[in-house]
Amino acid sequence: MRKIKVVVADDSSYMRQVITKTLASDEMIEIIAAVSNGKEAVSVTAEKKPDVLVLDIEMPEMDGIQVLKSVLRDFPLPVIMLSSFSRDSAKVMLSLEIGAVDFVRKPGHSISLADIKDELIQKVKAAASASIGMGLADIKSVQHGSAVSTRKIVAIAASTGGPSALCQVIPVFPAKLSVPVIVIQHMPENFTRSLADRLQQMSRLSVKESEDGEEILSGVVYVAKGGHHTRIEAKNGSKYVRLTKEPAVNGVRPAADVTFRDIADVYGKGVIAAVLTGMGEDGALGAVNIRTAGGTVIAQDQETSTIYGMPKAVAARNAADFVLPLACIPAKIVELVDSVKNCTA
Repeated sequence: MRKIKVVVADDSSYMRQVITKTLASDEMIEIIAAVSNGKEAVSVTAEKKPDVLVLDIEMPEMDGIQVLKSVLRDFPLPVIMLSSFSRDSAKVMLSLEIGAVDFVRKPGHSISLADIKDELIQKVKAAASASIGMGLADIKSVQHGSAVSTRKIVAIAASTGGPSALCQVIPVFPAKLSVPVIVIQHMPENFTRSLADRLQQMSRLSVKESEDGEEILSGVVYVAKGGHHTRIEAKNGSKYVRLTKEPAVNGVRPAADVTFRDIADVYGKGVIAAVLTGMGEDGALGAVNIRTAGGTVIAQDQETSTIYGMPKAVAARNAADFVLPLACIPAKIVELVDSVKNCTA
């Protein structure tokens, strides 16, 4: 089997050694170069044409953001960003928006090499098969009618490639969307707030990181807090967010299956769910719950998914009412929110 060829770029000699040794420990991965600054990263990537570039955000000569833009413009390939725990969270969001496939937190302080080893290897392997070069779509307004809403909530799940996809969905929603939106993006604590902040800057809706005990209100987008499951509770005629530290589900926390199950129980046929790009199968069982309760499920199609894992799992279980390209999903959601009619894809 052909090995995955990887270039590692980090200005710390210690971190280069750690990352390269970790990746090389997997028999499917071959390190073809390790460089110490951004200019070297660009030139070596152009020369050696790796399958994946593992790129530090903070580097001399050219920083990671500049390198990412150059690489994606001139010779698109999957890029995994390396980040300090929380210091670089805003830059991580920007890199994912630009087109990086994913990111991995560097070992240090509260994060050990053992904590990230499996994650790093898994993400590099997934990145090697990712669809690259889509870029951010033009964000255009979706007009909606004056019909009384018959839907009660929108739930969106995503993983690898999700932040970029969300930047092409959430900002398209109209300012007067008549339902709440809950976003479950696989991402660690301290990074989901930066994602919410970035979406807030781009959107007409209010976007925030979910908080324990807050009431769920129409016209607000709640980004599930990293490191916690976002549960939904009905009490005295209102709905509330409950954050828990229950064990990871599908290897992740937050998990879409957990939130989707609660949403199906609480909102029943009033749910519209969308499962976007991502590794694994999280959200598939929850999508089945939603459809069983009478809700509607949309899955992103293979052609526009960075990683066709989560939406594929939904489609494989016959749990998708619609399989759509990313650019069509916001309009379909708004159409479903506003109309009781059966909509055709």
